[in-house]
Amino acid sequence: MRRKLVAYAGAVALTIALAGCAQSAESRQRTAVRRERDEASTRASETVQRLATPQAPNRLIYDKPTSLSDSNARLTKATIVGVDKLPQPTEPATQSGPPPVKPRG
Repeated sequence: MRRKLVAYAGAVALTIALAGCAQSAESRQRTAVRRERDEASTRASETVQRLATPQAPNRLIYDKPTSLSDSNARLTKATIVGVDKLPQPTEPATQSGPPPVKPRG
């Protein structure tokens, strides 16, 4: 008799716990609307837009970087900007002597 009473009490407690965990359809709808509103601002951010997969057909996700080689600059006839800002050497090559000779030893 005592075992049946303990079993029934356990079953009732388990049923009450499960009923407390269940959500109503209205509660799930409110949660979904709140989550959608919170995620909308994140999806509209600039960082996410830059990293999103492009929607255009036949568009690559990875854009190949521009080649900075001299041969590519000559082929594309690219203008070289900032040449006048190159630093001048501290010691001109005409005034420098031959390289030092390392003594054998």
